[in-house]
Formats: sequence, C-alpha cells, structure tokens
Amino acid sequence: MARAIRPDEYLIVSPDDETRFFAETLLEESGLKVRSFGAAKACRSHLSSHAAQVAMVFVDLAALTRSDSDLMESIGSDFPWIQLVSTGTADELSRVRGDALRMTKPWLPIELLIAAERARAASAP
Repeated sequence: MARAIRPDEYLIVSPDDETRFFAETLLEESGLKVRSFGAAKACRSHLSSHAAQVAMVFVDLAALTRSDSDLMESIGSDFPWIQLVSTGTADELSRVRGDALRMTKPWLPIELLIAAERARAASAP
C-alpha cells in the first residue's frame, strides 16, 4: 500500500525525563524531526492523527504499563511501516513481541542512530 506522505517523524516514549531528553537531542542533532512523550497514551493520541508521518517510535520500557504494551501491539498491527525500537533490561525486552528492534540498557548512542537510519531508509520511496 503506497503512502502519499514520506514518513519523517521520529517519536520517543519514555517516563524518564533524562532518557527522553538524551534520545531527543541525539536524533535532533542528526537533523531528524522528533517529538517526545512521557507516556504511551499521549503517543497513541498523536499516532491517531499523524501516523502516516511517523518513521520510527522509540519506547523505553522502564515502568512498563499495559498502555505501553498496547502501543507496541498497535504499531505492529495498525502501522506496519513504523519501525518500533524498544529499550529496557533483558527481562523487559524478553516480553516484547513481534519484529521490534531491541536495545538492552545501557544502549550506545550509535545504536539509536543506526535504528533511525534504517527507519529512514525503509521509508524512502
């Protein structure tokens, strides 16, 4: 299915202000358009009207809630073009289903940049 809009937005979801700020700064400094959210509910709300513009969602699994799980499942089923990247402890990541990219904490900045580049390349026409 062809999309009229090339996805160019990168979303960050983390309850931790420091993680959210670091990931947001890293991607913005790479020239990417970034939006960050402190909760999955806010991200889901954004996706409901802007999913066609989103290339990647980075989800920090710290304090994983049912809402976070629902977000990840809906991305996989409703928005298959969006690259899902999850970060957390090995135990948290073991509960992630599907083809999400998993990054064990502590992750390296280059890992997030590589994931963003893969999402950008996958969204190319």
